[in-house]
Amino acid sequence: MARTQQTIWNQMVSDYTTTVQAMFGRNIDPAAFLPSNWSMYNMEGAIFWIIAGAIAIFEQIFDNYTSTTETQIASAPPQTNLWWQNFVLNVFQYNATTPQIIQFDTTNINPYYPVVNPAYRIVTQCAIVPGIFGTTKVLVAQGGATPAQLASGAGGPLNALQTTLNTLSIPGINIDAVSNPADNLFIQATIVYDGNYAAVISSTVIAAINAYLRSIPTTGIVSFNSPVGLMKLTDLIAAIRAVIGVVDVQLENVNARVYGISFPPTSNNMVNAKTWVLSEWNSGLNGGAGYIVPEQTTGYTFTDLRTDSSGLYNLNFTTTPLTITQ
Repeated sequence: MARTQQTIWNQMVSDYTTTVQAMFGRNIDPAAFLPSNWSMYNMEGAIFWIIAGAIAIFEQIFDNYTSTTETQIASAPPQTNLWWQNFVLNVFQYNATTPQIIQFDTTNINPYYPVVNPAYRIVTQCAIVPGIFGTTKVLVAQGGATPAQLASGAGGPLNALQTTLNTLSIPGINIDAVSNPADNLFIQATIVYDGNYAAVISSTVIAAINAYLRSIPTTGIVSFNSPVGLMKLTDLIAAIRAVIGVVDVQLENVNARVYGISFPPTSNNMVNAKTWVLSEWNSGLNGGAGYIVPEQTTGYTFTDLRTDSSGLYNLNFTTTPLTITQ
């Protein structure tokens, strides 16, 4: 930070006085070098004042240069994974009838929209998946509480996003916008509840499961064991048990799948016949969409009857305590 001319002058005079007194103090009266004894026409004082003024101006120029440079660095697009994610979620705009064309600040070379409209920021889920050979996938969805894929095709939001990413990306870096249907989660479970809550237990438990799936982080940078789209069975159980009236939960069959995988499977990949196979599912990896919704296949939704002719629903609510087997 630039010093004032007076501060610099004081420092120069102090250093000068100390040095001269140390060198000549034995032969010359030290008081002669004290600023308090200088006349208003003292040559040393005048020279120091002029030099101090020049130094102060230089420091001010240097401060201004530093501030300008730091502002440009802060606003310029570094194109890191976090920068891409922030751009897609908090900057990118789309409107079906009014084209949103990205512009560049010619001073800071920073992308911006001439008219900022938060209502046009349609992307609500974004996971960045770094790949090899300079390729990065940007997994996106819209809808917030009811996430869904972005429409593709000419003039659609996915095409607009891809065009914008192409405009911003540097040579040698491929940024691919991908918006797939949500991963699906199938659950068969027995939920023991307090009979006093019979009228509301089914709807409140299903609402809790849906809320948990929406709460799974779907923004972030995908890497091994990252929390992006990570669904844990222990967290699922905790979400159900947190519902007032729930006494106990037993997961019997749980299957998580990418949308394109056929269903039902021959065996469930997370819990199969009450045996835990996988404890977590990362929707951001293995071709996943980065976000999860309840299974949509007819006969396998939460409120459908099981296909095994047991007469039970996939989410079976009972007041009978679970039987513990060894």
